[in-house]
Parts: sequence; structure tokens; C-alpha cells
Amino acid sequence: TLCTLSSAVLDRVNPFHNTTTTCTDELLQQARSLFTHNSIMTYFQFANGLNPVVDGSWMLVPVRRVLDAVHKREICEDDVEIVRLALLWTVLLHDERPTVFSFANTNDIYVRLGEVLIIGPNILADDIIASCYSRILTEYILKAAVDGRLCLRMGSRIAGLDAFMPFFEDLLIHFEQYSLGNVGFARTLLIGAYLNAAITDRYVIFSLWSTDVSSQCCYP
Repeated sequence: TLCTLSSAVLDRVNPFHNTTTTCTDELLQQARSLFTHNSIMTYFQFANGLNPVVDGSWMLVPVRRVLDAVHKREICEDDVEIVRLALLWTVLLHDERPTVFSFANTNDIYVRLGEVLIIGPNILADDIIASCYSRILTEYILKAAVDGRLCLRMGSRIAGLDAFMPFFEDLLIHFEQYSLGNVGFARTLLIGAYLNAAITDRYVIFSLWSTDVSSQCCYP
């Protein structure tokens, strides 16, 4: 699970309740229904080994654990559910607790999102996951990249990986295998290639592209 949730009736305050606006966003409403309760204070306890101060993508750690698991076995419905919850939780934090993202690292979150795509086509077929993914990609990653805060150096450690290049190569392979023109997948690749603030490494990313891969990327 994402974290251990415990609750107590204290001051009857919901930490994710916006008292100034009434939200009609269905995605946020669904996230709230899972992680908050009316008229109670909700507490969140981080899992062992999880430290949001030093881990720039702590809210998406379950994605890496699912990816590690499906390398050893077939993907199951529990895996899809874990990824779905992780993304809903991330959307909720981003939209209603933006200060939490002061600890976030754009490079790490970019990699974690890419890992969602690598898990398998079952993930891409889930509507909630697709909606959450699109929101995080466009409202956080894309904006950060435009501001010059996405800096992907091919040989540097990133999000617990020894280097970025093997990860991006793996991402390209999976795009060719089963993306079927998935817009979110294509946008992820294009953002990494064209909006990377590390100019020299951007050219290296270009060199990884084949004619077949680039021709599949349609960015409407």
C-alpha cells in the first residue's frame, strides 16, 4: 500500500478540503474519496525506508516496486490497482498540497512516470491511470521542463538508477512494442527529447531515435 492510514476525530478538519472553492473535478473527487474522510483528521505514516526529504519522487515509489515485481512474473490486477492508487495520490498532492512538491525532483518524477509505461499494456488500458498520468505529465512535468527544470544527463544516476541512457533506451523499445500510438507515451518521449535542459545530452537522446520510432510519435 502507499502508506499506512490512521484517523482520529480531531477538530473535525479534513487536510485536503478546500474551503474556498467547490471542486467539480471528478479525478480529484475520486482521489479524495480514497484518501480522506469527512469530518476527521487523516494522518499519513510513511512506509519504512521512505524519506520525502531525500527521495525526489517518494509519492511514486510503489511504481518502481510493481515494475520490479513484474520482471519476475506476469502482471496482475493488484499491480494495476497499486499504480492507480499511487497516481491518484500524486494528483491529489500536486493539486491540493503543492508545497509537498517543493521536495519533488522533476527528473526523478519523469523517470517514475516512464516506469509506469514500461510495466505493460495493461497499465495503458486503465482509464484512471491514463487520466492521472496525463495530468501529472502536462501540469507538472511539461511546465517544469518549459521552465528549464528537466535536466536529464545520460550518464548520471537518476531516481535510483545507475544511468538515464539505458532507461530511455528501454522506454523506446517498449514504445515500439505496444504503445499503439498512445499519446501519453509519445508525449513522454518528446518531452525528454526536446525539452531536456542538458543540451549536450539532448543530442545524445536524438541519436537514440530511429526513423520508425520518431514516425510513430504524433503529438497533437
